[in-house]
Amino acid sequence: MTEAKDSGEQALAEAFAHALEARARAERLADERAASLERADRLLAERAELISRIEASPSWRLTAPLRWAKRIARRPGARFGRRDRGAAGGLAAAPRGEGPQSGARAAAGGPDALRRRPWRAGDEIPARALEIEGMITPEERRLLYWLARRYFDGAGAMIDAGSYLGASTVALAAGLRDRGDIVPPGPLIAYELFEVNEPMLKWLPRDPRIELGGSFRARFDDNVAGYEPWISLIAGDIREHPWDGGPIEVAFIDIAKSWELNDFVIANFFDQLIPGKSVLIQQDYVGEHHPWIHVTMEYFAEYFELVEMFEVGSAVYLLRESIPPARARTSITRELSAAQKLRLMDSAIERLGGERRGTLECAKASLLAYLAGERAAAAQLDYVRARYAESERILAAAGSVADVAPILKPRLDAAMRETTGFHAGG
Repeated sequence: MTEAKDSGEQALAEAFAHALEARARAERLADERAASLERADRLLAERAELISRIEASPSWRLTAPLRWAKRIARRPGARFGRRDRGAAGGLAAAPRGEGPQSGARAAAGGPDALRRRPWRAGDEIPARALEIEGMITPEERRLLYWLARRYFDGAGAMIDAGSYLGASTVALAAGLRDRGDIVPPGPLIAYELFEVNEPMLKWLPRDPRIELGGSFRARFDDNVAGYEPWISLIAGDIREHPWDGGPIEVAFIDIAKSWELNDFVIANFFDQLIPGKSVLIQQDYVGEHHPWIHVTMEYFAEYFELVEMFEVGSAVYLLRESIPPARARTSITRELSAAQKLRLMDSAIERLGGERRGTLECAKASLLAYLAGERAAAAQLDYVRARYAESERILAAAGSVADVAPILKPRLDAAMRETTGFHAGG
């Protein structure tokens, strides 16, 4: 008991040390920002004087139109998904489990193609896959469609963990369908709880069938209609369905919404990924409320290659080498100390710049709130507000973390007390 108390006090002391350091950085940044504004004012005054002198010159009047013309650049038009032309003709005879099902179609895929990130070019994607309501961006949907249609070769299963209203599910199923060589039932396994809780109500579409404490399964069914042959749906708590389906080729993870669920995902899926082939998408990576994901990906950094990171949402990884089963059974929640979690979080932050870095700085405030409470998070948020004072997006993220900070530490305390927080698949 004394040892546990000492460990808790050490974690608290470490968290507050980080918080004090963050507050000191915030104060230094505020001073530096004030000095920068003074320098900017001087430079603007000097620039205004210089422009006045130039415009008074006769040569300026002759060449000004040409100068301005050269500064005008055309912006490429927005890319939109084209209308669905229907499934490609002909289905391959090879059933699932008897070698790759892709044939020549998937030859354009592979790790080298993945690294070129062809989904950025706006590969043709059925309009319906872009129109379904959901929380993933058009770019993420194009990524999933490309993975299913061009990259997947049948070496393992395809996981859609957290289908919500079906946007990710349809993007993957449409890619499988449009290949023309996948025999239903396809390799896509989709998971969703379908329970309507209070926080979710503000995001769900207005539908008389959706009410607090009920289910939104009917809305999902409407959205995936026509794609059912390519989808194997597992409804309910994913923790009641340990993975026993063998190797996994593509894993889209949008279900790691808690410390416990994150541990389940690691224990069940990570050691089933295929080295040199499997793609893992952490949909909540560029977000402020799920610090366990950043800690997790840093803990396993030696095994993964980062391929893509969107401005909001997903980070995309290629598995470099197999993850040992014992390593995959590590509970990020219970087996890593507070100091280890904070160091891994800092390592994730150091990899990024711009607003993505600011988002992870907010996620660090969430982590501090989980580890040491609201006061520890407040110091980090002071730093974020000073450092990103001009970013509405980051200030909004900081405010969102501040709103929930008081309730986070009890949640981690409860997760730490769990003795069977996850099931390991066979």
